[in-house]
Amino acid sequence: MALPKSQVATLTLRGLSLLFLLLSFIILITNKNTESEKYAWKALYSYSYMFGIGIIGIAYSLLQTIAFVMFRIVMENDKGVLFELYGDKVISYVLATAAAAGIGASIDFKNCYDGFYNTRYFNMGFVSAGRLLLAFVCTASLSIMSSYALQKKV
Repeated sequence: MALPKSQVATLTLRGLSLLFLLLSFIILITNKNTESEKYAWKALYSYSYMFGIGIIGIAYSLLQTIAFVMFRIVMENDKGVLFELYGDKVISYVLATAAAAGIGASIDFKNCYDGFYNTRYFNMGFVSAGRLLLAFVCTASLSIMSSYALQKKV
């Protein structure tokens, strides 16, 4: 049984989104500031926000991937289309705000403390926020695909 192209695209985008979220999470928690604990990721609100949204995004992506595989492909049931539509929209907006907060904070802190502290720490924060931005792009694409799927079911 071959899957339709839309289901393959959905699974691919969900997998990419999960991958980018995991990479962002791993980069953020392994990023250590050797100069000062004052600017650890737990002390910076924007990095803490990125951490929390990363956890929420990972949980949602796992839930949607498992639900997608179980209900749509195995059982050939489309009952979760409305939840998928709203969930994708909310998660994509939240990922966008977390990425924007991380990018803005990384640039501001790096510019303010250039030469005083380890700027590699802020560069890695920038990389982590960039991965969140890529996860946002994948989830926003899924949101658009969910809109079309809902339109076909109504």
